[in-house]
Amino acid sequence: KILGYSRVTLWKKLKQLDLHSFPPS
Repeated sequence: KILGYSRVTLWKKLKQLDLHSFPPS
């Protein structure tokens, strides 16, 4: 459960980073 939670949090963080790094033009 802990690993799964960590994966979800990391995935969300990556998504946020991608959105900030590559904003819609």
